[in-house]
Amino acid sequence: MIYLKKISLLAVVLLFISLPSMAQSQSETEPYVVDLIAKEFSFEHPPKIKSGWVTFRFKNQGNLTHVAQIMKLKSNLSAAELDSTFKSGGYPSTTKVMGGPGLHSGGMASEVTVYLKPGIYVMSCGTRMKNDVAHFELGMVSRLEVTEEIGAEHPPQADMSLTLEDYQIKMGGDLRAGKNTLKIDGNNTDYDVHLVALEGESTEKAAYNYFSDLQDPTPAKLHGGVEEGHISYYTVDIQPGNYLLSSQEFGVWGMQEKLSISDGGDLTIQEKVDPQKLQITMEGYDIAIPEDIETGRYQITVKNTGTSAHEPEIWKLQEGKTAKDWLHWMESNRKDHEEGHHNHTVKFPGEGYGGIRFDTITSTQEQVLTFNLEPGTYVAVCYAENEEGNYHIEEGEIVQFEVQ
Repeated sequence: MIYLKKISLLAVVLLFISLPSMAQSQSETEPYVVDLIAKEFSFEHPPKIKSGWVTFRFKNQGNLTHVAQIMKLKSNLSAAELDSTFKSGGYPSTTKVMGGPGLHSGGMASEVTVYLKPGIYVMSCGTRMKNDVAHFELGMVSRLEVTEEIGAEHPPQADMSLTLEDYQIKMGGDLRAGKNTLKIDGNNTDYDVHLVALEGESTEKAAYNYFSDLQDPTPAKLHGGVEEGHISYYTVDIQPGNYLLSSQEFGVWGMQEKLSISDGGDLTIQEKVDPQKLQITMEGYDIAIPEDIETGRYQITVKNTGTSAHEPEIWKLQEGKTAKDWLHWMESNRKDHEEGHHNHTVKFPGEGYGGIRFDTITSTQEQVLTFNLEPGTYVAVCYAENEEGNYHIEEGEIVQFEVQ
């Protein structure tokens, strides 16, 4: 069997010849990992990191809930200039939020991978104290320089994909108990997503109470997630149990999914009820909304029956607030902006989470979105501009309605 020995010898020679290229291929797939530590009230990380796909190994070593929102700066501000801007209640001029590790309770950890181009970035924590002071106002802001050198050219492999669009989470793939990586496509919107364990006092209600103002303390057990941005990868160790996968801003509107992972590791996603249908009509400066709306999940059609375009939004108001409070806040907010005030004179009358924004709807067109309406007082407004440059809401295009 001499020919087998010859083949074996040739295989060994070819193996040694191919080793360099094999090693190069393996290194190209290895992640570029940056340790990121959060505590009261600071971040710890290298001042300079490589560009490309960056995996932030995030750990909250504090007692409060923390987040690390990453934004690219338009100008090259120093660390001292950034600190001064945030402590004054202001915000630096940025291009776009690039994602970052989501909401983590004290002691929680995860990995978040984002693509960063060379430049200067700022990392901040926007969760708040009980007196409504943001953590970034207490110094939890950090400057990050991303160099030309590439760290990793490829993202990690994903077990599940999440597509965030039209106030919905669309899921593909599978999760099992243990370490999982989720690919999350935010579609260049302001959609975020976070994982909450549903156990004991950490309930869905506790999560949404926290999401409304981001103030500690909270019984909600937050396992991280991703901030709004482009495409992110979220890697977390998931144990058997019940979970809520939800947007902080839009979860209460229905941008959430309830998951259960069995002791055997199998995933179950709770089915949602079929939505009821509801139509809103806009014409001139009038908004027509049906009366006697009951709480539930709705497929809402906004139809423009007039000649001018509309940009409708729906917001839930805080208890006791009315459409007049909304108009007062809007006028005060405009004056604050014109006078260069960072902090608003009049507090926002809406709930702390976001509102539903429809696209621009031109004459005779319509748009359909599906979302939840919980009990409370709402306003529907239009922020399209007329020929004089005034918003439609300034011409009276605002209506208050109740959900029972």
